[in-house]
Amino acid sequence: MSTADQIVARVLVRCGWGSSGNPVSDAEILALADDEITSALWPQLHSAQGDWHLATKDHAITSGQALYRLPASAWGPIKDLLFVDSSEACSVPVVNVEELGHMAASGGPVSRSPYFAYVDGDSVGLHPIPASTSGTLRIRYYRQPSTLCLVAAARRITSIVDKQTYTISSPIGTFDGARVDFIGIGVAHQIISAEQLVTSVVSTSMEMDTSVPESVEVGDWVSLSGTTPVAQIPDHMVPQLVQRVAMQCLSSHGDNDGFKRASMMAADLERRGIPTIDPRNEAEPRVIMPRGSILRRGR
Repeated sequence: MSTADQIVARVLVRCGWGSSGNPVSDAEILALADDEITSALWPQLHSAQGDWHLATKDHAITSGQALYRLPASAWGPIKDLLFVDSSEACSVPVVNVEELGHMAASGGPVSRSPYFAYVDGDSVGLHPIPASTSGTLRIRYYRQPSTLCLVAAARRITSIVDKQTYTISSPIGTFDGARVDFIGIGVAHQIISAEQLVTSVVSTSMEMDTSVPESVEVGDWVSLSGTTPVAQIPDHMVPQLVQRVAMQCLSSHGDNDGFKRASMMAADLERRGIPTIDPRNEAEPRVIMPRGSILRRGR
């Protein structure tokens, strides 16, 4: 696990700079790290069959309402859409918008879902338009990376009193009345629970508005929503991140020779690292099957 502070220190070493008086500030280094995670490491990570950073958002299906907003924190493709009722959860077949005019003659969705789904801008649409307020539309999506923050702006959980009361490593006034994210200490440092409201912080006791999921553990981090003190990538990718940030720092400083050396090292680290994430899930490979195939379940 590498904190933002450690990433900054390692970038300075890679650049051959000291701890102060540098041409690039700590805040600028973190901003460059955010750019590299979003533009390079996140696509590399998610190109593997890994299901990294999956999250879920539920919408109550409402009579007469066809469109339901995608999560603001969504990144990349939608993983899955589910229709959930009291007895089961089943996938909703997704079609292109231009196919909707042909749905009436198609005999209905192939799955047990009563709807087809389609993407309309920043929303998911249901077809036909719901005629009753019943069931839930569950969106499974990939969450975008949070912005790196220094350790001073975050705290670690040192004990769990109950699911609404936590002991944190030291007092922090900025959490009081704010929404925070709980960030796991393992694997890719995924958000365990997002946008939880803190009702009070008294010394090292932090009280939440509602119960937080049981998967939160001692040692996990808490930070203001949308921020993280640890890079949300597998630990073995941190050297690649550090090298890429050092490369950008040297480039901005006009050190062309240093930039070339750093870029060669970054490419080598990427080449060595890809086999460790692709695929993450060694289950059976995905098979592309036409929607109308008789081999599909339920046909």
